[in-house]
Amino acid sequence: MHCVVDIGEEMLRSGAEVRRVEDSMERMFAAYGARRSDVLAIASGIHVTVVSADGRTLTQTRRVRTVSNNYGKVDALNALSRAVCEGKPEAEEIRARLSTITDAKRESPLWRFLGGFLSAAAFAVFFGGTVADGLIAALISLPYTASELWLRRSDMNPVVYNFVWSLLMGLLAHASVVVGLGGHADMIMIGCIMLPIPGALVTASLRDMLLGDTITGALRLSEALLMAVAIAAGFAAAILICTGGR
Repeated sequence: MHCVVDIGEEMLRSGAEVRRVEDSMERMFAAYGARRSDVLAIASGIHVTVVSADGRTLTQTRRVRTVSNNYGKVDALNALSRAVCEGKPEAEEIRARLSTITDAKRESPLWRFLGGFLSAAAFAVFFGGTVADGLIAALISLPYTASELWLRRSDMNPVVYNFVWSLLMGLLAHASVVVGLGGHADMIMIGCIMLPIPGALVTASLRDMLLGDTITGALRLSEALLMAVAIAAGFAAAILICTGGR
């Protein structure tokens, strides 16, 4: 039971839809002879009740605090769940194969820095900024990306985090114009604001709702809206501070 819940937790943590998590876990329990299994997965946790072949009722709850999108890992975990259903390996083998997936080498952080750098620059120029504006937005993106990588290993509230960083990026955008490095603070902020926008989270929430998982979809959509409000409030506060409300 621990192994199956571990697989489900990693699937949910990697961005799998909750219906996939529930179905995979129930199939694995059935493969090992469970009379009945009831799995409830939401964005922040998994609750499992299983009636074993000898009639015992077993229950386990797992809290999931961090969720990210890693569909390569989801694919590998899907393959593992199918292998478990087909071969019914011992618990030690399941743990070993799961560790191989979870301990796999992650992509280099340099790709994240490069992606943030190019995205901020491209959006700033696309919406009417100059090349200088794009370069300033790209440079501001670097410390933000670095802090985002650190946030994965911390328990900081993402709403507070996004408000603080939106405020800082807005202040840096205005400061660059004051010292003569950039020409348009609004274009620089447009390039920067695209980085924290929770677009993937909104997409995931709509996906869950369309699949009938309304609770999870509503939770994810609420989180996305709170983050969007925090981002808007941070940039608005920076504008008020730097322009005096004019």
